[in-house]
Order: sequence, then structure tokens, then C-alpha cells
Amino acid sequence: MWPATHQVPLKVDSGLIRDWIGAAFIPDTTLREILAALRDYDRYKQFYHPSVVQSKLIASFDSKDEFSIILTNNSVVAKTAIDSDYQTTYTQVDEHSWYSISDTTRIEEIADYDTPLEHILPENHGTGLIWRLHSINAIRGM
Repeated sequence: MWPATHQVPLKVDSGLIRDWIGAAFIPDTTLREILAALRDYDRYKQFYHPSVVQSKLIASFDSKDEFSIILTNNSVVAKTAIDSDYQTTYTQVDEHSWYSISDTTRIEEIADYDTPLEHILPENHGTGLIWRLHSINAIRGM
């Protein structure tokens, strides 16, 4: 992974925009297997542990999925988590290429996560770790 431009993060009113580019090579697999893993939201907690502690599919249509994730952020100062819902659309470009576009539909911070003081904050309240997320991903196979 690396910043998409020299100005990352980009400062905007009441926030920052973080624009990153990443790439991965996965040998000995097919495009079909990669797409299946990407859409296996119930297993995200296994794939992305320890940051993802809960994940589940909400609904799936032909090329559109809705899912939820609880992400944790453990630091010395605080233990917080983000409870969020996403909508992702997958589009096939050709037999070797797909792309996906993901957007958050809900993000709520969980303060004092995994403690007796745990509580969900209203949307747009909290540390502002993530308020919104928009992601475009290219998926290419051989």
C-alpha cells in the first residue's frame, strides 16, 4: 500500500481524506475463488482478525451485497470500535476483470468497547476515526 498522491491525507472542512492504492498478488488461485472470498462476509472476522471482531452478510443480490462489520481500534489511551454497514456492487468488465464499489450506509462508534462501560454513540459523534468510507477496488485475474 502507498499514498495515491503526495498530499495524503487531504485536509477538508471537518475532516481528512485518505486516498491509498494497494495491490496484492495471490498465486495459485482463480478469479472465481477471489470473488467468493471477497463476498464471504461472514468470514471477514477470520480473514481480518484482530481488527474485525464481527462480520455478517445482511443481504445479497446478483451483484450487490449488504453486510455489517465491527472494527476495533485498540490503543493505549482508549479501546473503541466502529459498528458499520456497507453496500458493495460488483461489476464484471471482461472475463479477467471486475471492480467493486463499496460505501458505508451506517457508521456508529462504540465507546469503551468490550468493557462494562461500552455504549454506542450517535452517528457523527465520537473520535471521528471514520465517518464515511467510499472504496473502489479493481479485481484482475489471469
